[in-house]
Amino acid sequence: MADEKTPALTLRLLTPTGIASETKCDSVRLCLRDNAEGRDGGMVGILRNHAPAVMAMGKGPVRASLGGEVVFSAQVDGGFASVRDNVITVISDSAVIDGAETPEEE
Repeated sequence: MADEKTPALTLRLLTPTGIASETKCDSVRLCLRDNAEGRDGGMVGILRNHAPAVMAMGKGPVRASLGGEVVFSAQVDGGFASVRDNVITVISDSAVIDGAETPEEE
C-alpha cells in the first residue's frame, strides 16, 4: 500500500501545443460544465483509485494538492477530463499556469 505522503495521482494538462504540465499529487479539484454556457457545474474532487470517468469541464480552476498543500494551479478555458488508473488527463484549448499562458492553436 502506498505511503500517505507518496503521490498517488498524476495530473496531466494537455493543450493543442502539447503537454503543458505533468504533476504528481494526492488530490485534484476541477470545475465541471453543466449547461450550454459551460457554467454552474460545481467542483469535483478526485482522489486515489477513483472510478474511470470522462467529464466535461467548465471554464475555471484546476488544482492539484500534495499533503494538503497546493502544488499546481491553473485556469482552463473548458475542455474535458478523463480519470483512469490514477491518472487525470485534462484537455483544454488554453490554460494559464502560474501566470504563464499556453496559447490556443491558430
